[in-house]
Amino acid sequence: MSTLYTAPLLRVHKGSVTDAHGTPLATVRDRGGAGWRGALDAVNPGAASGFARAVDVLDPWNRPLFAVARDSSHLRRAVTHVLRPDGAQLGSVGMDSRRGRPFYPIHDPYGTHVGEVRPVGPRKGAGGQDGGAGVAGLAGQALRKAARGVQSLVFGGTFDITDRIGTVHGRIDCEWPATKDEPYTVAFQPGTPEPLRFLGLASALALDVVRGLGS
Repeated sequence: MSTLYTAPLLRVHKGSVTDAHGTPLATVRDRGGAGWRGALDAVNPGAASGFARAVDVLDPWNRPLFAVARDSSHLRRAVTHVLRPDGAQLGSVGMDSRRGRPFYPIHDPYGTHVGEVRPVGPRKGAGGQDGGAGVAGLAGQALRKAARGVQSLVFGGTFDITDRIGTVHGRIDCEWPATKDEPYTVAFQPGTPEPLRFLGLASALALDVVRGLGS
């Protein structure tokens, strides 16, 4: 039986996580403030991105597993903390740039650099099949796809989860924001070492928090 920590492929929906077969593995819940952030972003997209934000990751029975909390970036470069339910530090994810492209270094709770999340290209799943919908359905899908396509070009893409020497251990294939019906995927190679797998997983489940994308 797969779990959040053992499933080789995860599908991250808006507010929930399943395995490749649709089995619920976790929920992701914004810790307060989601309403005003969403309203602010609706008026001015990206306006809420600089504020502190935290999400809780819970198991299917609503028991807390860990939290991901990002500092405000209004006064300094933000750091995202991965925390136990009791608040103890499990690791952190920063934000930096290399040759003009952002990347997100991962550190264990002692500050040791163990890897990073790095963008490597546009989302592989973009422009998929429309299926057998009628003309009206296809028109609606086209409009939705166009609107989400603009967001995906700016916010989405494919991200590698690597160790500190650059070996790829996982991949995030992301269209942002995720919805109930259009999740993004997270995959790990067998034998991915700890704590990279756990901290990479936490980064992937709260990718919008790590990247500072507001609501």
